Formats: sequence, structure tokens, C-alpha cells
Amino acid sequence: TWTPETDGGEGYVGYEFDDPIKNRKLIVMWTYWEAAENVSTQLSFEAAFAIKYDIYGAVTPLHDGDDGIVDGMVTVTFDKDPVAIALPN
Repeated sequence: TWTPETDGGEGYVGYEFDDPIKNRKLIVMWTYWEAAENVSTQLSFEAAFAIKYDIYGAVTPLHDGDDGIVDGMVTVTFDKDPVAIALPN
């Protein structure tokens, strides 16, 4: 389980699953801000590449450097609508 208490973020929850068939992990996450409808947050993961899936079926490739910094991390922005992030093992 990903929570602010386990990794220092704020206002979100997430669950991590192993996908041994595709040799990756999937992390499903969303914010739980009750007071603000359009609040989003960001998390960074150590990876050169990831794929973001939203609840409407949109697929977004994420690359190290998309945030303007090449540092071996991909940064994911998400809000109250759950997203799944696929990361290589």
C-alpha cells in the first residue's frame, strides 16, 4: 500500500501489484482530497520509462526527462480519478 505515511507524499493512496506475465509492477493510485475537486499531486518512480493508464482508457507513455530533469526518474501527476502506472521490474 502506498500512502503519504510510507513515502512522504500527501493526500493520496495507492496499491501495488505484481504482473509476472509481463514482468512489471502495476501501481493504482488516486488522491482523496475531499475539500477540493481539482487537486492533483505528483509522485516520482525510479525508472527510465513507465506507462500511465487512466480510467477512460487513455494510455500515456512517461519518460525520464519529461519533467525537464534527466535523473533516472519518471514523474506521474494524478488526481481523484484512479490511474494505473506500469513500471518494469
